[in-house]
Amino acid sequence: MDGISIIVLTKDRPDLFHRCARSIPARPFVVERIVVQHGTDEETVRIAEASGWRVVGDGRNHSYSAGNNLAASGAAGSHLLLLNNDARLDEGCLDALWRRRAHPLVGCLILDRHGRVNHAGIAYNHKSFLPVHIGNRQDRSTVTGDRYAPSATFAAAMIEKRLWDALGGLSEDYWYSFEDVDFCLRAHERGVRVLVAHDAVVYHDESSTRQPAAVDPGNLKVWRARWIKTRRLADALGLTEDD
Repeated sequence: MDGISIIVLTKDRPDLFHRCARSIPARPFVVERIVVQHGTDEETVRIAEASGWRVVGDGRNHSYSAGNNLAASGAAGSHLLLLNNDARLDEGCLDALWRRRAHPLVGCLILDRHGRVNHAGIAYNHKSFLPVHIGNRQDRSTVTGDRYAPSATFAAAMIEKRLWDALGGLSEDYWYSFEDVDFCLRAHERGVRVLVAHDAVVYHDESSTRQPAAVDPGNLKVWRARWIKTRRLADALGLTEDD
């Protein structure tokens, strides 16, 4: 079906989900809204069902990758919009994304709670090769147009379902970090570039529902083994030793 399936993961913060859901306008190209329930609070389920969201999941936390893979497996739309529950859409964001539906992978301009740039794409540190947010803490006025970036955060990103299926969704070797940049690099290996839309604006209260320090070391180990200890990252991005 031509349209967007919106997917939001939640975990025990009905207030954040309610705020996120209220920021999503009604549009004819939004074919469904899916919430993945990774906690046990009934209030989130009540809010979701009362406003027409489909609830999936059994209340257990199966990781970010597994939750999104579950929702995407039954999604009806030609495109998936992945959203964190601590994100909210600015006016016009959905329309901006849909105008770019010819691009298989579209990231958003993400602002922090103070209106500064948090993310205008993701690049890689030239020494550590770890992902870094482009434009972090800069004024919003510095982002004046669309750009192609090596990767984008899936706190808010639109992915063509055909690409998602071709790549097998998110890698479940990760637990709440690195899975999005891993996906983007695997897309690069297929010749798909990541477009960051300057007018698809999202506000994000980063890490409102998790403590990244508790889980990131294991993800970093997987990331290093897969992308850094080999030439796979360099090959995916077309880098040479002089870059």
